[in-house]
Order: sequence, then C-alpha cells, then structure tokens
Amino acid sequence: MMSAYPDLPAARARAMLSDAVALGLLVGFIWLGLRVHHEVDQLSGLGTGVIDAGHAVRSGFSAAASAASGVPLAGGAIASALRSAGGTTSQNIVAVGQAGADSAHRLALILGLLMWAIPSVILMSLVLPRRVMEIRGLQRLRLAQRGPDAEARRRLLALRAVLTLPDEVLFAYSPDPAGDVLHGQYERLAAAALEANGLRSD
Repeated sequence: MMSAYPDLPAARARAMLSDAVALGLLVGFIWLGLRVHHEVDQLSGLGTGVIDAGHAVRSGFSAAASAASGVPLAGGAIASALRSAGGTTSQNIVAVGQAGADSAHRLALILGLLMWAIPSVILMSLVLPRRVMEIRGLQRLRLAQRGPDAEARRRLLALRAVLTLPDEVLFAYSPDPAGDVLHGQYERLAAAALEANGLRSD
C-alpha cells in the first residue's frame, strides 16, 4: 500500500505536521463545543430554582392550611381553599421552571453542536480536498517509477521539471537540462521533479 506521505524527511515532516495541526484543531473544536454546552447548560439552574420555589409555595400553603384547619367552624373550608390554591399556584410555577430548564438544555445542545460543527466543516472543506489531491499526486508520481509505461512517465516528469522548476534547481541536477530532454536523457530531470515533490527516485 502506498504511503500518504512523501519519502524525503523534510517533506514528510511538513505533511505530518500539517495533518497534526488539522487534527489538533478538530479536537479543539470538539472541546469548544463541549465547553459551550456546559456553560450554557448552567442556565438550566435558573429553571431549577423556579421549580424549587414552586415546591416551596406548595409547602407554605400546606403549612397555612394545617394552621387554618384548627379554626372553629370554617377551618376545614379555609384549609381546603388554601391547599387548592397552593396546588394550583405551585403547579404553574413548577411548569414555568421546567419549561425554562428544558429550553436551557436544548439551547446548550444546539449551541454546542454549532460551535463544533461549523468550524469543523469549514476546516475540512479547506484541508481535505487539498490533502486528497496531494495524496493522489504522490501516488501518480510513484507510479511513474514503475510499470510498463514508466519510460513515458519519466519523460513527462522531465518535461514538467524543465517547465516548472527554477533554473538553480535544474542545474543542480543537470549541467544541460534542455539538452537532456532533447537527447532523451530523462533520469536526472525526472529525479528533480520527484524530489521537488518529496519523493526519492529509484
């Protein structure tokens, strides 16, 4: 199986560092999403406080009803009215608090997902296509060194080198790059093209 990284140490290190940075950013975005979720979810405590207040209201009315039940003649009616009022009021307060807590949980989940997903998608849309092209380019260049059409591929590599590489690089491999192409001597220029892309020539 062909490697996804160049052969030469410097080029390999650059590619691996680039992948590590992208992976680190993805991990950072996950942490950011979790952190946002945690912080926003703390707002649910407000709803929990309202729920506790609702229970306290019911307890207060129950205590008042217990005290009123000792009143002669009308104590039972007063106690029943207080319990009914306390139950209704408490239910309304608890419902409001529960709705607030549920809304906070939903908001925390949505914001956490967005804070993870949006930057992750942007990063991957920038990095992944370029990385795939780099890997495919490396595979094509490696194929140029083997197979039945290796000679034709070396010729193309030599032409690519002459057309794209700076003069000082070309002369480091051949004293006469144009002459090499004209005389069918492609090995040195093909090696220059390969090494410019981080690959060793066979």
